[in-house]
Amino acid sequence: MRSNKFIISTDRWTRLVRFSTTLVQDYSLAEDIVQDVQLKLLAHPELLKSVKNIEGFVYRMVKNRSLDVIRSNRYRSVELDASLNIHTEDLIRCLERNEMSEVAKLLIDKLPEKYRMVIYLKDVEQMSMEQVGVVLKMNTASVRVSLSRARKKIREQITNIYAYETK
Repeated sequence: MRSNKFIISTDRWTRLVRFSTTLVQDYSLAEDIVQDVQLKLLAHPELLKSVKNIEGFVYRMVKNRSLDVIRSNRYRSVELDASLNIHTEDLIRCLERNEMSEVAKLLIDKLPEKYRMVIYLKDVEQMSMEQVGVVLKMNTASVRVSLSRARKKIREQITNIYAYETK
């Protein structure tokens, strides 16, 4: 029997906040967004009656609410600008400390929103291609292509960074 109320577990809450943070780039704002979604689900339990994939539905709600907040607050979206330019000093500092994950995070944050969300859901949240497709309203082939292109852009940038460092 299905409960009429949907409670977001602590683990899922953390994952949803991280997902929202990738969109709005502000942790506290992301927490507010997830809380808004939780309150909406508690206030309107009928929303979940016809839903087959509750997790995908909740991720989609968080994504849509995040996009609403971005639009309403006129946050600037991150666009592919000049081949993912990042300040050289920041990259050198990261490379000197041998923290490749920081470099990768910087590069992922500079990706277009579509690529950033696909990488986040697939690689960080470890969702299947089908689950990512449900959350982002994309077919599986489009998810694969977007993931491939995002990884290729990051790989090229890392190669360029190391090529620059060895010159």
